[in-house]
Formats: sequence, C-alpha cells, structure tokens
Amino acid sequence: YIGHLYPGRGIEVIIALAEKRNDLNFHIVGGNDCDIGYWKRKISIKNIYFYGHLPNPAAEQLRGKFDILLAPYQSTVSIEGKGDTSAYMSPLKIFEYMASMKPIICSDISVLREVLNDKNSILVECDNIDAWSSAIDKIMGDPMYAESIGKNALSDFNQMYSWKKRALNILNAISN
Repeated sequence: YIGHLYPGRGIEVIIALAEKRNDLNFHIVGGNDCDIGYWKRKISIKNIYFYGHLPNPAAEQLRGKFDILLAPYQSTVSIEGKGDTSAYMSPLKIFEYMASMKPIICSDISVLREVLNDKNSILVECDNIDAWSSAIDKIMGDPMYAESIGKNALSDFNQMYSWKKRALNILNAISN
C-alpha cells in the first residue's frame, strides 16, 4: 500500500488482512510519524512494515518490488481526517498503480469504476476481509492472471490516463 493513513484510506483493512494472512508480508509506504506511531502502538503484528513518507523515486522503487498493490478505500474517505471525498475522488495512487503493471486489488466504489474494472484489477467489497484475502489468493495462485490484469491496467493507463493523453484531451476540448 502506498498512501496516507487518514480515515477511510483502508489501513484497518490492511491490518485485518495482515492478522488473517500471517503467511504474507504487508508493506505500507506513507503516513506521517504521528499516524504511524498510533498504528504501531495499537497493533502487535509481525508481518506489517511501515516505511513512512518517502520521496517519489524511493516509493516508486518499492512499488516495483511489491507483488500486489492494495487500494482499500472505505465507503467514507477523508482528506487529512476531514470531510468525505468518496463520491468524487480521483486518487493519483490508482494511476500510479496502473502505470506500474502490477496487479491491483481495490475497493469496489462506483467513482473508482470510472477507471478500474474486472479486466485491469480485482474489485472487492471495501470491508469484506475474506474477499480481500480471496483476491490475494486468486492473484498469487494464477501468475498468468496477475500478469494479465497488470498489463491491462498499464494499457488502459497509457491509452486514457497518462499526462500526455490528458493534455491532448484538454487541447482537443479547447479547440472544439
């Protein structure tokens, strides 16, 4: 997981998964020192690793080493612990995940279905830990499937969401 640890971003899902799946390691990049300290005091799980905020090149390097990328958004998502952006969010993390060509497991939230689908990710109920665990099993048990959704995510990113593609869409909108 790469991202903030604000309420609604899914740290609770990752912790529950780590408790259920002690056969796997969970790496969390992001969060401020206060949030990381809070979670470290609250849990005693040996298979969860916090890295804190890292510069983009370091985070990108770690992302390249991960087997699966998680985006466990909840039904209410805040920014710095305030408000609810779940109805209109467009998290850059999803685009970064797609560009990495890694398999993605993401919460099935309607606004995220504008970008993700069953061909470029696995979408699961946000609070269903068994579904998250099953999605991990599906990816780990079928490397060809994992590669396929990773490649589809990269292809979708390049065709629709790269900075160049977005700039061209803006230019086209202006000229029309």
